[in-house]
Amino acid sequence: MKWYDKNPYPSKDQLTELALITGMTQKRVRIWFGNERIRRKKAANETIAPREPKSKAYPTKDQRAELSLITGFTEDQVRKWVNKEEFNKERHLKGKSHTREYNRLSSATQDHLIKWYEENEANPYPSQEEYTELASTTGMTVRRVRYWFGNERVKRKKAANETITPGEPKSKTSM
Repeated sequence: MKWYDKNPYPSKDQLTELALITGMTQKRVRIWFGNERIRRKKAANETIAPREPKSKAYPTKDQRAELSLITGFTEDQVRKWVNKEEFNKERHLKGKSHTREYNRLSSATQDHLIKWYEENEANPYPSQEEYTELASTTGMTVRRVRYWFGNERVKRKKAANETITPGEPKSKTSM
């Protein structure tokens, strides 16, 4: 123990010396030092008082009754509303939104993208510069423009496949 108190991380020479003194192998001495470090760390952590759980700011039954009188809701409705508000507040603090907002593209934006697509239908894959230009002119992000083009290519491919063989069963091999 006094060796540990002097140096909890002994060098190879010190491990060899301790192995000769104790009659253990050098590996065994090294393992003992590692275990002793773990034991002391655990003992130090146990002396620290455990953290108190976070208190919930939910209203008491009396407060719920008062809120129900003010709002005109039943106590159960008030309880559900408060729980939902707290849940959403916690999610917001964690950076997670409980609802996702989808912004539909304006008709002008749609028309601009469709026009570009139809002009370049032979190769409907814009270059990086074109993606950046389209994003700035439409007010979209480059990522959203990329997704729009990917979705548009899939839509048109499906539409083309449906118009070529109406009523025929779709097969991958022709006979």
